[in-house]
Amino acid sequence: ACALRFLDAAVLILPFYTVMFAEHGLSPAQIGVIMASWSLVGLALEAPTGVLADRTSRRLLLGAAQAVRCVGFLVWLAFPNFWGFLIGLMLWGLKSATLSGAFEAVVYDELKVLGREVEYARVIGRTQAARFAGVMTAALGAAPIANLGYPILIWASVATGAAAAL
Repeated sequence: ACALRFLDAAVLILPFYTVMFAEHGLSPAQIGVIMASWSLVGLALEAPTGVLADRTSRRLLLGAAQAVRCVGFLVWLAFPNFWGFLIGLMLWGLKSATLSGAFEAVVYDELKVLGREVEYARVIGRTQAARFAGVMTAALGAAPIANLGYPILIWASVATGAAAAL
């Protein structure tokens, strides 16, 4: 669980994606639309993906969610324009909504199987710490390689997403 949360957050493009959007000619209004769409997709799909998590394999959903975000990153590489960035962030929003409930349910279910469900809060706390470590790793790791270009940061993000999916 901690490895998944770490890898989910260790996205090297994260500290630079809005700068990348601007450097590809997007206006502040376009960037705002893209960012709002990310949030709206996550909000709109939170309940439906929760229902899906109750009706299908949660582990499969966790892997598929990471794969969906990786596809979004690949869209950014193929179409570095408003529509490509919009689609990519909408896919990221889908990943976030899918991961949200499914992850917590998997953790609880696994602890219950072990008869340790009373440890849920402690385990979730540890996964949040791992997530924070992933964000910090992304920020510190992206800075020295950022001058190699956005495609390197995106490919590194695809790699951590693929590792998280596994």
